[in-house]
Amino acid sequence: MVESVQFIILFIVTSMGTMGDGGKPTGVWMEEVTTPYYEFKDAGYEVVVASPEGGVMPIDPRSMEGRGITWSVKRYQDDEQAQAVFANTVKLDDVVGNDYSAVFLPGGHGPMWDLANNQQVGMIVVQHYALGKPVAAVCHGPAGLLTATDDYGGWIFRDKEVTGFTNAEEAAVGLTDEMPFLLEDKLVELGGKFVRVEKFQPNVIVDGNLITGQNPASAAITAEAVIAHLGEYNIILKSFGGNKIATIKAIREITGLGPREGKDIGDNAPAAVVEGVNLRRAIEIEKKLKAAGATVELKASK
Repeated sequence: MVESVQFIILFIVTSMGTMGDGGKPTGVWMEEVTTPYYEFKDAGYEVVVASPEGGVMPIDPRSMEGRGITWSVKRYQDDEQAQAVFANTVKLDDVVGNDYSAVFLPGGHGPMWDLANNQQVGMIVVQHYALGKPVAAVCHGPAGLLTATDDYGGWIFRDKEVTGFTNAEEAAVGLTDEMPFLLEDKLVELGGKFVRVEKFQPNVIVDGNLITGQNPASAAITAEAVIAHLGEYNIILKSFGGNKIATIKAIREITGLGPREGKDIGDNAPAAVVEGVNLRRAIEIEKKLKAAGATVELKASK
């Protein structure tokens, strides 16, 4: 856990457990929730999970079998703390302010029925996007972007590059006729510049602080794009600590510097050991230096 840098990611997940009234079971596609969740948690971020109705997050049963059981889903199945988070989502009515570092909308087919027409979701997206904070969505998650409009009713993502679950992918899973609309068509209709790749291949599109992923295979790279967008960090060595030799050795391993350069960094402390790395790498370096006994600080480089 990082004490000097703390980001809070707001997940907005669906509350819809069926495809329409009495339709087929749906909800979130679990990989699109668990993979970003652990990407963010492992980077030292806090994750707050909200939904329109609050409470238990519905899970598409198809995402909990066969190929749906990815590394992150397996990890979730053994993680009682994470299970409790998603069994007790915050009601959107209780989400106050725009203090989150980023907004992330996972998919599953559920968002096509509730997030797609939810004005609160649109307001949260607009507020955070206007502040330059990352707004990210994966697969059917971009349905939650549809109500993000300006004061004149215009879609704020008009002329932006965007992706999401494609018409071809919807046809491939046999659910075209079950959908209230096709996501690709709707994003194009609103003025988005839709960018697709082959069915079920990873694809993330970054246009400013709008970050969208095409399908479940894009969940990890979409989260990674958010992490990258949130900035780069410098690792500042404040003192060698009790074991100078161990700290110099750790600096050399991290930086590739020779013994003299490693010692010079310490002798000139506080001094930057590494500059301009993403938070995940910064955390790894911080842990190595602290394990060697050094006192270090993570500092945003911008």
